[in-house]
Amino acid sequence: DMKQFKTGTYGGFKDSKSGGVKPEFDQDWGMVLFDEAHNLKNYDSLQATAARRLKKKKVVYATATPMDRPSAGAFMWSDVMGQDYLTTLDKLGMRIMRETVFVKNKGKVTKEVPVLKEGVSPQQMIANIQSMRNAAIRGGRMLKRYYPFFGTTNDITVEMSDKDRADQDAIDAYWQKEISRVSQFSNPKNIRGQRILELSKWEEHLKLDAVMDQLKDDLAQGKQVVVAAETVSNELLVKGLGDRPVTGFLALIADSLDKAGINYVEVSGAVTKAVRTKNVDAFQSGEVPVVIMTTASGGTGINLDDATGDKPRSLIVVTKNWSGDKVMQLIGRVSRKTTQSPSVVNVVTLDGGLADTHKSAVVKRKLKTLMSSSGEPSILEDLERADFTGIKDSNGNAISIDSGGTDAPASVEKPATAKRPKQVE
Repeated sequence: DMKQFKTGTYGGFKDSKSGGVKPEFDQDWGMVLFDEAHNLKNYDSLQATAARRLKKKKVVYATATPMDRPSAGAFMWSDVMGQDYLTTLDKLGMRIMRETVFVKNKGKVTKEVPVLKEGVSPQQMIANIQSMRNAAIRGGRMLKRYYPFFGTTNDITVEMSDKDRADQDAIDAYWQKEISRVSQFSNPKNIRGQRILELSKWEEHLKLDAVMDQLKDDLAQGKQVVVAAETVSNELLVKGLGDRPVTGFLALIADSLDKAGINYVEVSGAVTKAVRTKNVDAFQSGEVPVVIMTTASGGTGINLDDATGDKPRSLIVVTKNWSGDKVMQLIGRVSRKTTQSPSVVNVVTLDGGLADTHKSAVVKRKLKTLMSSSGEPSILEDLERADFTGIKDSNGNAISIDSGGTDAPASVEKPATAKRPKQVE
């Protein structure tokens, strides 16, 4: 009876004022299906809180985006395994720690942060995630499908000039001073994040020449090219350099492509949904050989792969996103079930770049956690040799363990498989 069927968006069923659900959704449901369920990965978010308050006999969480943090999606696991949230964390080897942080415009804010329990190693936590996943599969409560990456990976290293290093030192000195100032009255976690964010935005413009060289080589080989960056703005102000303006990467590469006479389309927040659809169609038809985009706008929901077999794709990742699942989703734009030729994923890294070094370690850790929860192999394993860092112990201190991986040199390109890998279940 379709009268008993109701659809809604994540923003549509929650009541932002009360933290509950809107009246039209406040009833007893036989089943609730959450599509794109990774939107609920933060336990204390308004969306996740409202989702828990939906009255339901059965629930299905559907997502092609595995969670990349140990605690992410913990309440989903709670539903799947028939246990409460704290029990789930306990079985993962974690507990809740109260942490006070300084938030701009809010001052001191106390948050509940999942951390490792005393005596539990990151390796044991990963084993616990795998055990919970396997138990869910054996009990018929979880089905996981994925399509192995079809293609090769390549690392592009960019050297910094002496001037660039001096600028980086100045930016770092500014933020270290801010961290020291805030540390006197609060946890400077957010300030540390702002430091890496500014360094990351600043680093992108140093990668332009390397990206253009790779792009031209790819086009000469008959490939179509996807360039994914993080910054769009025509003018970014760098606080660590006295508010010196730096042009965002998409604006920089658009100007370079125009000067080189290379046709391209853009997928970013600067274009409307209708234009975005038109631009994707133009790229997929082969009418335009290059698409430039941000991970936020083009990292999900669109196909940019070679579905005909005569136009291999090259993805150039200018800067890795903070999130491991977004990195995997971005790669999934050029490697899909329908892909007919191997793609190349090029990751651009600034040698000695503070933000690139930090984010590589974070993404490496998140990808390893993601693999543990989903059973899905990471195609970036050979690209990074960073330590497995960022997990906290019961005292809130960072833990670092070896990341594992293969013994192949990071810059060696892995051979592409000759035929499309089969689906794995």
